Amino acid sequence: MEKLLKGTRFEKLLNGRSPVLLVSALIGLVYVLYCISYWMGDPGMQKIDIPGVYAHVICTILALLFNIAAWALNYTRFAAATTILYVIAIILYPPYAKFVGIQCVLSFIGIVKLSKRGKANGGARNRTMLR
Repeated sequence: MEKLLKGTRFEKLLNGRSPVLLVSALIGLVYVLYCISYWMGDPGMQKIDIPGVYAHVICTILALLFNIAAWALNYTRFAAATTILYVIAIILYPPYAKFVGIQCVLSFIGIVKLSKRGKANGGARNRTMLR
């Protein structure tokens, strides 16, 4: 993916950051906005499992915040926390696992890429879990 972005305007935006984590954060942002508008805005949705939905949405929002922090700081531990929070969100509300699963897989790929990048740089630039 990094080869595709080379020489474009987005290369300046990335500035050595993981594009996979950025895509995961953007998809997560769209999903959180969808959840808030669909579940929280409709009074007819009071018949569904409200505590499960609220816990799912809160966990997804926390995962989104960690995802943005992992992308901005190139911090592997935040990417790991993001993946764990997305797995918890899937467990809390399994019918929407197909939507959160995409972000979970992308965050895991981000962990692998950040840890490889940290090994290549000697761990000086990127803070990784391997130190």
